[in-house]
Amino acid sequence: MRWAETDRRFRNAEEVDREGALLWVSPIVHWTDAHMREYRDRYRCTIPHQHADHMLCTPNALPLNEVTVHLHMSGECLCGAFAKPDELDEIEFFYPHAAQPLRELEREAEAGGLTACKWGQRPPGSRRRRPAGRLCGKCEAIEGQADLLAEWRESGLITPSQFDTLTRTDEQRAA
Repeated sequence: MRWAETDRRFRNAEEVDREGALLWVSPIVHWTDAHMREYRDRYRCTIPHQHADHMLCTPNALPLNEVTVHLHMSGECLCGAFAKPDELDEIEFFYPHAAQPLRELEREAEAGGLTACKWGQRPPGSRRRRPAGRLCGKCEAIEGQADLLAEWRESGLITPSQFDTLTRTDEQRAA
């Protein structure tokens, strides 16, 4: 996880975080997109040949994640918490086996009378944003999880003005 990926990850990623016997370490938390491009360029296979899926061409070569190539996101979660309206169509185009159970859940939710039952469709009304979990950059936090942004403001790592900017809701930005 890197701070430069999303505002949520900036608010929630820590370099080292101990939780009881668990130790979470984010060794590239400070890397920018430029750092990632340089690292990938340095270790990507440049041999002109047909690359086998998920195989390393040389001992130091990085594998290419086909999901990232196709969808421009990692795809490990697919929870849809902050999905775009047409995102499931794109997932379905490349990965119909992954989209099929999600389409079934949409139909089930619609049959149950839920108003926001389609992928990428937000529930009506506003809601307060909460910080994401450790590994997810988009999901809602669990109850009782610390708000790192508030801790950073209180410790002086960010100013009150920066805190206000980063915690403003979509509705407040639009006003």
